[in-house]
Amino acid sequence: MRFMKNIFKSILVILIISLAAMNILCAQQEEDAKNDKVNKKGNTGPGYSIFKGTLADLTWPEVKKAADENALVLLPVAVIEEHGPHMCLGTDTYLSYQRSLALKEELEALQIKAVVAPPVYWGIMQLTESGAFPGSFTVSPATMKALIADVFSNLQRWGFRYFYCVGHHGDRIHRNTLKEAMAEAKEKLSIVFYNDREQEDRSKAPEDKQFISGRLFEPDFHAGASETSAMLEYYPELVDLEIVKTLKPESWFQPLGYVGDPINYRKLNMRGLDSVEVDYYAECIAEWLKVQKD
Repeated sequence: MRFMKNIFKSILVILIISLAAMNILCAQQEEDAKNDKVNKKGNTGPGYSIFKGTLADLTWPEVKKAADENALVLLPVAVIEEHGPHMCLGTDTYLSYQRSLALKEELEALQIKAVVAPPVYWGIMQLTESGAFPGSFTVSPATMKALIADVFSNLQRWGFRYFYCVGHHGDRIHRNTLKEAMAEAKEKLSIVFYNDREQEDRSKAPEDKQFISGRLFEPDFHAGASETSAMLEYYPELVDLEIVKTLKPESWFQPLGYVGDPINYRKLNMRGLDSVEVDYYAECIAEWLKVQKD
C-alpha cells in the first residue's frame, strides 16, 4: 500500500512539474508572438533603428547608383521633444521616418526611384511650450539652418537633385527655418523641392472623415489623439497605455506636455488614414517629378 502511495505521489509531482513547464512555455510563446507582431508592425523591439531602410544602410556604390538614377531624396526632418508623460521624446522623428519609408515604398510601386536619408532630428521648439520640459532638445535657427544646408550640400555633391523634406513638427519657427534653408539651397545648389508644391496639393487632399469615429476634442496638435494613435500603430512599445488611461483633455502644453485628448486614439483608424494620404501624396510627387524632369 505504501509502495502504491509513493508511486502516486511521484506521478503527481511529475504532473505538477509538467504543467508548470507547459505554462512557462506557453507564456514564452505568447511573449514571442507579441514581440514578433511588434517587430513587423513598427520596427520596435531589440535593435530597432531609424537608420533601417535609409542611406545609412547602403554602401557608397549603392548611393552613387541611386544618384545616377535621379532618385528622389526623402529627408525626415523632426526633433527630439517631449510628448506628454505617455510617449517617448522621439515621437516626431519616428513618425517622419515611418512616413518617409511608406512614401518610398509607394513611389517605387509607381516606378519612381526614391531613397530615404537618415533623419535630421535637431530642430526648434519654444521654451514656453514643449521646450519647457526636460528632454526637449532645441537649437537656434542659425544652427538648424546651417546643419540642414550642409545635408543638402552633401547630397547635391553626390548627384541628387530632387528632394522632399518630410516633416512632423509644427513649431512655427522650426518650419520657417526649414523653408529658408530650402530656399537658399535652391538658389545656391540648383536643387528642387516638392515642398514648394505640397501646400497646393494638401488643399486638394482626400477627405479623412471615414477614418474618424465620433467627435474629437479640439485642439489636438501635440501628443493628443492623432499622435498617440499613430505611435500605437507603428511603435506600440513606445506608448504607455496605462498612463494614457489616466489623462484628461488639455488645451495647452502645461501642465503635462500634451495638447488634446490622448484616450481618443480609439476613435482613429490611423492605418487607413495614412494609407490614403501616402497613396495621394505619392501620386502628387510622381506628377511633380515628371514636370521637373521633362
